[in-house]
Amino acid sequence: MSSTESQFLMSMEKEQYKGKWVAILDSEVIAKGGDLSTVYKEAIEKSNGRTPLFEYISEKTDKEETLIL
Repeated sequence: MSSTESQFLMSMEKEQYKGKWVAILDSEVIAKGGDLSTVYKEAIEKSNGRTPLFEYISEKTDKEETLIL
């Protein structure tokens, strides 16, 4: 994984990916779905031997995950 993928992950619009696994390579989502093994297989086929970043996008938004005491 490069900083390109991690930067893209931090800045991408996640709403459409909630509850799904995504594979990111070169600032692009190259595979997505509910099952990691399926996403992994698709991403490996598209990655030309490079290693994508795999991330699960939670169904909860940041606001729902934040606890303020």
